[in-house]
Amino acid sequence: MAPVLGKPVGAMPLLVSRLCRLAPTSLSLTNSNMGRISRRGAHDLRSRVKDLTRLTFLMNPSQPTDYAKVLATAKKHPRLKNPDKHDAAVLLVTPEYSRALEDDQLMADFAQLMTGGTNVSQFHIAAGVVDTLRAHGPSGGPQSGISLLRGHSQHLLPRLWEPSPLKAVEDTDAASVLAFDLGHVSVTLPLANTIFHNQRPSTLFAYRFDAANGGLRLTQRVEKSAQTVNLALDPAPRSIADVNVSMALLPITRPRRIANSFGNIVRRIEVDGESIPASTELEDVLNNPSDVVKSNALRGVWAIVAPQESLMAEFDSSYNSIAQAGSGNSQRTTSQVQNILANRGRIYKILSGGGGWGTKKGLLSLDPQESHFSLSEEEEMDRFMKEMSDSGFAPADSSIQFFLALDESTTPREHPWFSLSVAGEPASDEAHETTDTMEAVTESFGACSNKGLFVSWPQGGGAGSESTLARWKLSVPNSVISIGNGGVL
Repeated sequence: MAPVLGKPVGAMPLLVSRLCRLAPTSLSLTNSNMGRISRRGAHDLRSRVKDLTRLTFLMNPSQPTDYAKVLATAKKHPRLKNPDKHDAAVLLVTPEYSRALEDDQLMADFAQLMTGGTNVSQFHIAAGVVDTLRAHGPSGGPQSGISLLRGHSQHLLPRLWEPSPLKAVEDTDAASVLAFDLGHVSVTLPLANTIFHNQRPSTLFAYRFDAANGGLRLTQRVEKSAQTVNLALDPAPRSIADVNVSMALLPITRPRRIANSFGNIVRRIEVDGESIPASTELEDVLNNPSDVVKSNALRGVWAIVAPQESLMAEFDSSYNSIAQAGSGNSQRTTSQVQNILANRGRIYKILSGGGGWGTKKGLLSLDPQESHFSLSEEEEMDRFMKEMSDSGFAPADSSIQFFLALDESTTPREHPWFSLSVAGEPASDEAHETTDTMEAVTESFGACSNKGLFVSWPQGGGAGSESTLARWKLSVPNSVISIGNGGVL
């Protein structure tokens, strides 16, 4: 079987260990909107999503939380009126507020708040603890607080009361997830580790409240490992090409042809017509770093793999421009990444590589993880067959280029109504942005994951053939997947 490795191959030293010797600084670039839905169907999209209520409350975790005051302040917000008689909500909270999810009376009071004074016979909530909220503050940094999405239970929270599937043995320690169904595209958000807050590895609950004595009473609360959130977009994204994906990447090598690979291991690449070990050129860059490489190398290295050399042609000119200007072409890079993803390209983090000798000299290991939970036997067999047919992670004759993730937030110029982002491992101890008073951000819902995002969509399926499910892990720090009026600009 083709190797699927998450550790160094043989005696290869970790590239990460070399990166850690490079001190990080800050870099600020501007990113462009690459989502096609926001340009092609913004009017239709706005008319559909207005059926959902989106609201985020930013809070200061360093101050004691007076939930009675929080509820009283939130109650005054006009967006919580409920003319459409919504009877369900998705509630995302940051770890500082995780214990509130186990306070039955507090959750009943919150459900009552969400009814907006409208009489409903039942109200349903799916509540999870996320690493941070997707911020729209001055610096776009991580935020603490509460983000909510309200709608009708039969659409918003399908199969809420069906038991979660039993986890596979290898998934015993895997965090619970929320899977956001955008239509044909699904984005899975792993929840935060809450072991030091409520003694749970992660926290995801489903609640049902029944009308009683002029209010709501909790009648059922169950812990879940997964829950789907249906956003019912119209028009629905057909693939990753129809979703805004924004990330700040700096190319540090030119695109190269993959001369030899096996599974997720890239063995050799071609440079100026000569086959060389895959890590040689990358190690030269990291061992003799420019200032811009020094300032961004600690987060790791990512590789973009594209099945056609023609897709990477623009990256070659982008590399020239950035090499000359230092760091001036993030917009163009974002545009090219979106095109690569739409045409079966992928972005992988380099887990390990470099050094070694003999047949193991200069190998590079790409992150093989494509889904949060382990694949079924059928899915594993499908992946195995792709690897054996040389159509897996990095097939020979495809193109590969190496990038660093820039230390900047891809903050939209306007608030997307839905966004999920990747925090990654911080380069240093980062304090969350704080606000002295509770601040409401209207028409906004989203969160940030330290573990990355997992995206899937149907791929292929021409006339007379079945489509397969494309899977991709987005792990680039500060990257954003969003939907909204104008998208990520």
